[in-house]
Amino acid sequence: MCGHSEGAMIATLLTKTEELCGIILLGGACMGLKEALQYQNYLVFEQVQDMKGILGWYLRKVLTKDRIEKQVTDLFNRASKSNKPRFFYNGGFFNTKYMQEHASLSDEEYISILKEYKGKVLAITGMADIQADYRKLDSVSSIDDITIYTPEKVNHVMREIDGEPDIINVKKEYKKVLKKDIHQGVKDTIKKWTSQL
Repeated sequence: MCGHSEGAMIATLLTKTEELCGIILLGGACMGLKEALQYQNYLVFEQVQDMKGILGWYLRKVLTKDRIEKQVTDLFNRASKSNKPRFFYNGGFFNTKYMQEHASLSDEEYISILKEYKGKVLAITGMADIQADYRKLDSVSSIDDITIYTPEKVNHVMREIDGEPDIINVKKEYKKVLKKDIHQGVKDTIKKWTSQL
């Protein structure tokens, strides 16, 4: 089973109900949605510190670490209290059940599931990934049947980028790099790993 981003969460959960000889987790291993959203918001916070002009000044005034944490926490609190199929928060509608299910699973629980899994795991997260934190893989790197690969300059869509990751203009970055092929190191690692199953 191979899962990318949220699919990595799903593939991890499937190890509890399906007989899988191995799973490949791309850009999302060892992270829950709440922690992923906080990680992404922290990257926005860090990037605006160097922004020039009025927009940079304004964003530095309104974006604080406390506010980022509160916003993500409030989103999940709103989901837990809602008894409707969807709820409105901060300018958008969210599926209540979807958010409640994600709220019930933390980083620690995903890590625990991987530690209990008896099959083989390949976890790949690029160091330039702005949606999943590659450093989370350290928590399972010492386990024998878990192979970790964290290529430099590789982003969430498994492509190599030229400059620094840009979370504020992420859609533009993805549109540009999706014209490239998947990073060769990622392809080679998957090929080698699957040949040893």
